[in-house]
Amino acid sequence: MSAATQYTWAVGITTCIRMDYLLGDTITSLHDAGWPEVTVFAEPNFLPAFPNWDNPKYLARGNADLRVNSEKLGAWRNWRQGLETLFRDSPDADFYAMAQDDILLWQGARNLCEETLSPDSCALYSLYTSDIQFSDTAHGEAPPNRRGWYKDTRGWFAVGALFTVVPRALVDRIRRHLPMEVPENKHIDAHLGKFSNDHEGVESFRFNPSLIHHTGHSLSTLGYPSGAPGRQAANFIGERSP
Repeated sequence: MSAATQYTWAVGITTCIRMDYLLGDTITSLHDAGWPEVTVFAEPNFLPAFPNWDNPKYLARGNADLRVNSEKLGAWRNWRQGLETLFRDSPDADFYAMAQDDILLWQGARNLCEETLSPDSCALYSLYTSDIQFSDTAHGEAPPNRRGWYKDTRGWFAVGALFTVVPRALVDRIRRHLPMEVPENKHIDAHLGKFSNDHEGVESFRFNPSLIHHTGHSLSTLGYPSGAPGRQAANFIGERSP
C-alpha cells in the first residue's frame, strides 16, 4: 500500500467501567493503525475502576487524553458530547472519528481511509462490517466476494458506531441536526442511520472486509444486550497488513 496523504484527525473513544484490558488494547490498536493521539470520554465511575489508568498499558505508545464526564451520560449522550468536544478542540480537522473501547483495527486502516475518502464528502463511514450484513443485497448488504466501500441503504448504521468516520464537510451539519436526547439514550447506529436517511445528500458506507474486530461481545457501550445481532465481524481482515 502506498503512503497516503497525511490528513488531520480528531479521534475519540467512549468508555465506562468494563474489563480493563479492552481499553488498553483499543488504544494500542488505534496507535498501530495510525492514530497515536486519541481522547477518551469516560463516565464518572471510570477513575475508581482505573486508578492507574495513565499506566503505559492504557496510554500505549501514543497520547491518550482523558476527559471524565461530570455526570453519567450514557451511550448516546456520551457519544454525542464526545463528537462535539472533538470539533470544539480541533475545528479544522479533516476527519473526525468516534470509536468504542473494545475494538482492534487493521494496521493499514488510516492509510486506507486517507487513500479512499475525502474531507469534502457528505457521508458517514463505518470501518466495521458485522456478521449480519451479507444476507440482503437489496439493502446494500455486500456479498462476501465484494470488496471495498459499499452504500448502506438499510436505514440504520449497522453497529457503525464501533468506529464512525465523519468528514470535515459533514461534521457541522451532523452537530446541528443530531438530537441531544433520544429514547432509551442508546442505539447510536440507528440514530446515525436516521440522520443519513432524513438529510438529502447524506449517505452512509461500510467497508468489506471488516477493518475492525469487536472484542467485547458480552458488553456494549452502544446500549445493546449481550448476544445482540451484528456483534461480531463477518470477515475481519486481520490486524496486520497482508
